[in-house]
Amino acid sequence: MTKTIAIIDDDLDFLEWLKIGLKMEEYNVITATTGKDGLNLVRDNKIDLIILDIILTDINGFDIIKKLKAGISTSKIPVIAVTGFYKEAEYVQKGYETGVDDFLLKPFSYELLSVKIKKILGTLVTNE
Repeated sequence: MTKTIAIIDDDLDFLEWLKIGLKMEEYNVITATTGKDGLNLVRDNKIDLIILDIILTDINGFDIIKKLKAGISTSKIPVIAVTGFYKEAEYVQKGYETGVDDFLLKPFSYELLSVKIKKILGTLVTNE
């Protein structure tokens, strides 16, 4: 069964880059460019994973995570937070304390994101 990944990011070039990579890996991808639209998107669809930019134009990503984690139907959806704005350890720590499952600082390689997604979704194949 194809997994559905929601991307919430206001950087259109970054959003398209992620969307292309994820579709090549045969994920179903849905996107939003604002926090408000992202919250609605996640609430209205069955989502397996969220990739969320922390710095959005309308709602802070940490506030979005808090709302999602408080919702009955959205509390268990894993979140990979991404940002290029802050690089302090305290910021990453706040993400984990808010409920983020993993955190990436932009710029990052698609391959790193892909491995993190597979690990979170339980589809990572290891060579043992």
